[in-house]
Amino acid sequence: MRSVVENLYAHRDILFLRLVLLISGLHSFYAPEAVMLTQPIALLALLPENMLKSSALWIPVTCVSTLFLMQGYYFVGNQKFVHLYTCLAILMCLNSRESFGHTLQRCALILLVYVFCSAAFWKLSSPSFRHGDMMAYLMLPGGTFSPFGQFADWLAGTSQPPETMQLNAETLRQLRQAQFPVFAHLSISPALATAALVLSWYSLLTQAAIGLTALVNLTRYRKPWTEWVMHILLVEFIIIAYPLTQVLGFGMLLCAIGIASLSNRTRALLPVYLLLAGVLMWYDLPWSRLLGGGSWTVFASY
Repeated sequence: MRSVVENLYAHRDILFLRLVLLISGLHSFYAPEAVMLTQPIALLALLPENMLKSSALWIPVTCVSTLFLMQGYYFVGNQKFVHLYTCLAILMCLNSRESFGHTLQRCALILLVYVFCSAAFWKLSSPSFRHGDMMAYLMLPGGTFSPFGQFADWLAGTSQPPETMQLNAETLRQLRQAQFPVFAHLSISPALATAALVLSWYSLLTQAAIGLTALVNLTRYRKPWTEWVMHILLVEFIIIAYPLTQVLGFGMLLCAIGIASLSNRTRALLPVYLLLAGVLMWYDLPWSRLLGGGSWTVFASY
């Protein structure tokens, strides 16, 4: 087992590049009109190692990602920026005077600092997030975190009357179709409100811890325990946040960045990241629609 892990770690930069190309190809699920551009990008993951480490490959991939961002082909939030930043980081690493693997690890840590410290700062500065209001909204039926809301009500042994749920659903539909700021009253159970507050602070503190430990790992104060804490929290965050919520692609992108940020001390976690990426790919992607050629527009709502 140790030899397998060591062999995987020796090729972690190639695994990272292949995974990023595969994720780039998944954008066809966001934008059906871009299928002819994105699906061939996924096939580039099969290229040999010497071609994967070529700027001639990553310049057009980065240009396509930039075009999609400018044209509004992405229907998700942070991932559209993080994916583009990842492509730009790869280009910089390929043209660095240092070894590709070493530069890639530092760039991955910088991305983790940026992603998680920015998220934690935004959440801390938002009263609606600190008070659990935003999370409660997302935990209602049809929201990104609705499975957590259903689980909270099940644990408490409570359920809302059908007419209340119907009114909530109609109000949420109107809110999500609104083109301007609107206010509406939603009926939320005490169990869901408590769960929303707990999840809000769990998310804020976990993301802050990941970002701060990644920052420490960029300095001379890095210790083995700071590396392990960062990766364990990142793995935990991916497991809790993404399989249930089906935020297509973002969890896989974090797996790829996690792989790139591994050091020799934490190489044992490489199979964990690969397993997580495989689970997310299998669980989140609408394979039946892909194989059947159906409409994928519904998945753009995540």
